[in-house]
Amino acid sequence: MKLTTVVALVAMVSLVAAAERVDLTGTVVDENGKPVSDVTAYIYTAHVRTGTCVFCSSCFPDCARRAQTDQAGRFQIKSLDPELVFRVLFLADGYESAFRDKVDPVQGPVEMTLKTVRVEPGRWYRVRGGVFDPNGMPVTGATVEVTETNLGPGQEDRLDQLAVTNRRGVWIINSKFPCVVIAVKVSARGLASQRFANLNAGDQFHGVWLGYGATVKGRVVKDGSPMAGVALGMVETNRGANTLIGPYTIGTDADGRFLISNVAPAREYIIYGLMESFGREGAISPRPIVCA
Repeated sequence: MKLTTVVALVAMVSLVAAAERVDLTGTVVDENGKPVSDVTAYIYTAHVRTGTCVFCSSCFPDCARRAQTDQAGRFQIKSLDPELVFRVLFLADGYESAFRDKVDPVQGPVEMTLKTVRVEPGRWYRVRGGVFDPNGMPVTGATVEVTETNLGPGQEDRLDQLAVTNRRGVWIINSKFPCVVIAVKVSARGLASQRFANLNAGDQFHGVWLGYGATVKGRVVKDGSPMAGVALGMVETNRGANTLIGPYTIGTDADGRFLISNVAPAREYIIYGLMESFGREGAISPRPIVCA
């Protein structure tokens, strides 16, 4: 079984729209069940309903489509692909940004509850910052995940573990400890994930920048014939807790080709086959590559 790979610059992927479309509808409320207006419901990523996904989760045409809630908290995102399920991001001033996973428009309306931004002077301390793209523009909907702290064991519940950037690209991690220092993994659709360390609580604003990364593409064949619908994984050879970004996963198309986009550059990786997807067809040997 043969695996060929090429490291290239990021490329756009065009997909043919499905013939029949479906609307995503729903309602957004606060913790008291009251409707919240002017909330942005934002299609963040998508995945095929069944089978192996051959494109990155943010490459589908429906991604980045959005709608605002009205005075009754209702929203409608029209004409989505019925073969996809979605991860939807909800953004509103004065409320914590939040994701809703596995949203299926075919199953009918959804209801989302948003939490009011917590403000407790004298009790909570903040690690605050912003996420920006290579052009210096704020990145909406980036996830900021805490990966390491200077706190002792068992104190994780006294520190927010995840934040999502708002419309201005700003994120806040709340802590009950004034001298907390954290390391984070920052991810955003269309950009390469990165880790950042030594972010401390206080008045400092921690600006972080994400780049576009690289694309890894190739083809899987067996006895000269393409292997469609098999899944591949890719992970860094250096799997230290402070550097690991992957693993990345992707499937092959009808011609056995695959494309993994927005890969963190300047790293060594191993590409491998996911055994359960190959079944009785055999296996491929792990292959090292370098993303410049």
